[in-house]
Amino acid sequence: MSRNLIPLATLAVSAALTATGNPLAGAVAGGLAGNLATDLFKFLHRRVGERFFDGWSGVDENHHVTRALRLAQINALRAVLTDFTAATAGDPDIARQHEARRFTEVLTDFLDRETKAAQAGAFTADEDRAQAIRYEVLQALPDAFDQGLAARRTAQDRPAILDSLKQVQTVVEAGVLAEIRLQTLGPDGATHDRFAGFPPMFGACFAGTDDRDGWFGLFVRDAAAKIKDDGEFERIWNAEQVALVKAIVQADTEVLQEIAARVQRIETILGAPLRSGVTPVARNAASIRNRPTDLLVARYRVIPYIDRGGVLQEALAWARSPETPLPQGRLYVAPGGFGKTRFAIEMLRTLVDEHWTGTFLSPNNTANLGPGALASVMAEPGVTGCLIIVDYAESQIALLQQLAAAAAAAETATPIRILALARSAEGWWQGLQTHEGIATVFVGPDPIALIDRPLDAAERTLFLDTAIAAFQNAFAAVGLTTPPAAPLPIIGRDDDRPLTVAMAAFLAARGNAPTPGLSVFERIFIEERNNWKRVLHAQRDNEPAVDSLHRAAAQITLVQGATRAGAAALIDADPHHRGYDAAARDQSLASLEILFGADNGESLFLRPIEPDLLGEHVAMAALGPKNNGLIEATLTTALSEPSLFPQAVAAIFTVLTRATYDGHDARTVATAKAAIDRTCPVISGLDGAQVRRVEASLPRFAVPLTRLALAVAHRVVDTCENEPELARALSNLAVCLSETGDRSGALTPARRAAEIYQALAQDNPAAFLPSLAGSLGNLAYFLNETGDQSGAAAVAQRAAEIREKLV
Repeated sequence: MSRNLIPLATLAVSAALTATGNPLAGAVAGGLAGNLATDLFKFLHRRVGERFFDGWSGVDENHHVTRALRLAQINALRAVLTDFTAATAGDPDIARQHEARRFTEVLTDFLDRETKAAQAGAFTADEDRAQAIRYEVLQALPDAFDQGLAARRTAQDRPAILDSLKQVQTVVEAGVLAEIRLQTLGPDGATHDRFAGFPPMFGACFAGTDDRDGWFGLFVRDAAAKIKDDGEFERIWNAEQVALVKAIVQADTEVLQEIAARVQRIETILGAPLRSGVTPVARNAASIRNRPTDLLVARYRVIPYIDRGGVLQEALAWARSPETPLPQGRLYVAPGGFGKTRFAIEMLRTLVDEHWTGTFLSPNNTANLGPGALASVMAEPGVTGCLIIVDYAESQIALLQQLAAAAAAAETATPIRILALARSAEGWWQGLQTHEGIATVFVGPDPIALIDRPLDAAERTLFLDTAIAAFQNAFAAVGLTTPPAAPLPIIGRDDDRPLTVAMAAFLAARGNAPTPGLSVFERIFIEERNNWKRVLHAQRDNEPAVDSLHRAAAQITLVQGATRAGAAALIDADPHHRGYDAAARDQSLASLEILFGADNGESLFLRPIEPDLLGEHVAMAALGPKNNGLIEATLTTALSEPSLFPQAVAAIFTVLTRATYDGHDARTVATAKAAIDRTCPVISGLDGAQVRRVEASLPRFAVPLTRLALAVAHRVVDTCENEPELARALSNLAVCLSETGDRSGALTPARRAAEIYQALAQDNPAAFLPSLAGSLGNLAYFLNETGDQSGAAAVAQRAAEIREKLV
């Protein structure tokens, strides 16, 4: 019977915490707006604990909620112990250091045992005293909690609500400290002093400080997140919300009409639904059951966010600061798997709760943006500020320039913040500094910030335990409950990435025991193939249908998404499929739709494999030694049928480049580099329109693409049809040659470009003198690089004289 006592107490605390928000009518109005705006303005999920607790019996029949909340309690104590260890590390008193170490070791051992018990759903304590403590907490709780509910339902003054919450905090902290005391001091350690007998610094770490959460704050945040994302609670809340909305509509129809009108206005401006970067698990239960690995994607927010090094808090302070110029941007750079997308999602949702407006623009959702759309969103009246996030900014350079220009020109009294995300700032960012909008908006002491702090040992342990419980909750919510297995040991250089640890937790929650010699990526890839086999009703990995599906999924990942017709064209182009009948192709298409299908509002859209690191790994596995022309066929098809693929053709090269970055194994990196090399011969056969499409969207200054960019530049020169275009193409070719190290080779096209611009400027100086000055500047640089300083000085002098005339 003692099984649920402490978890019920944690549930009550979370309920009471959620009771400290805005008045109910405002909260429900916010929730309704969230439904209308694809969850962008959804505030209600933070304030539904009281309704869940009123009818808790039967909610948690499988105990997955109580298990998760018990783990939240444990995880908060682990975090307190981490602070305690840091606080006592430099204690000059050896005896106190020894006492602190022993105390930490005993509690850590206890928490490890409790974690395993909670993950198995076994909350029964061995000692009679531990059971008694749980009973005491439960018996003391109802009065305080009921007072909190009563205050929440009737009181409009915040102090009364907070006072009730404080009563609950006192009760639950007493129970937790009693557990700690029993483990460290034994049955005779009872005392009226909360921290008597504990090491001196422990009480301060447990209670917290003005700038650092104590145990209760850490626990409540984690527990509230778990309640919010639980599928069973979501089901009950949906029914409750319908009834509440009806009541509010009758009471205040004008409020709801205003919210609906605002949402509709913004969606009309954008030409697409408002985007928060978040996708509810419950809404996608069917697709997740087909492909559980989808839960690793950041937009599901399955795992609680860890703000390593306070990056999120610092970013929020920057966004809110009245001292920051009204329009300002930042580029956040992080290697794959370090959580930059999740960081941006958390920032957007935090600010939206503060009545900011904003949107999350990934390459997959920007196709419908009309002229002036973003400027209109920035000028939305009645908001605190505007945050626009550009994911994969290195592949959305034109969009970033448009945003910066719109922000610089905006006439608003509220902050506009542009958050650009990229894996690297290598080359492409430096090339943007001359753009007027970028130079105006991306300024300040820190226009570039890094998210590269790894998880330390304590964070890895905490994150792993929390993630296992989170995935178990998510699996249960979609009907995939499985007995957990021991997680893969989290060690090694790449295991400090949140995504890598999340993958290990996912595998443990799915019941997959570690396999000696296999990396976490390989094990996730095996899980991915198991999804495919299940959909195909295949028995073995080497069946032709499984291999065909792998190749097709790799193609769609390389082009970063396709329409159904686009997927069919890719499959038909794959040399491996030639000779297959239509039935085999249709089987692959049907399986792809089950695994990766998504409705984009107009037609069925097939998504790439996500998260991106997994997609890159899986795609490169299909481009290995048995490639048989797959990359060449994919590129050719994407160029010949552009309407079938939402993203620009250079998405292929973006994926290949990312696969060469740190975070992938040596085989994946080598395969990606070889695939890039195999695309060079394809370029030489492209017509003028095709090669210019590649040139326009090719990631700029990416080192792995240096040879490819040179092949593109040569082909553009070969297909030029007029003198101005040829001059521009020759200048670009000179730059590409210089980047490959061929400085002397760059001189010939640089001279030809300058000669053409000289002739053009004689006939039309207003149009071509600026280009002539630029080409002369390039030529001077190349001359200097080859050792001709006097020649470089003379050409540079000519360029300077032209610029003086222009001014």
